[in-house]
Amino acid sequence: MGLRKRVTEQQSRVQEAPPSSPYKERRERPEFNSTIEINGETHTFTNYSSQHEEIEQVVNELKSLVEKMKQDGAPESLFEEDVLYHSEKLALAYGLMKTISGFPLIISKSMPTCKNCHEFFNYVSKLLNRRIVLTDPHCFHSFSEGECNCNGVCI
Repeated sequence: MGLRKRVTEQQSRVQEAPPSSPYKERRERPEFNSTIEINGETHTFTNYSSQHEEIEQVVNELKSLVEKMKQDGAPESLFEEDVLYHSEKLALAYGLMKTISGFPLIISKSMPTCKNCHEFFNYVSKLLNRRIVLTDPHCFHSFSEGECNCNGVCI
């Protein structure tokens, strides 16, 4: 199946944010997900959803990370509201919550990553001195010290 057909099929599945969601203003979004395995358990995050049992803590961790990035002088473009809660960023925040410093994080995503998330992961890898691996259907991204092995070719 070609990428265009997969994108169309996934975009046709629309998810409504639950009333308790921190993303109330976003009522319809395509359902894309990212997964991260921690201690043998797979955790799935979907764009703009609150289905994970620890979503409030995950959102708070992501907000805390954003504050650290702002204090460090990260570009404002990394914090655009429309992309701030992408599934891979939620998975990243969960991984940061549940692992010790320096532990590499491995995240799988169901769609190719966007440019904003790619730049976000580059910045976080340098800021926190963490290796982050992000796989999507078309690329293997290995972020370390503010660089990605794909050199931006995959975005």
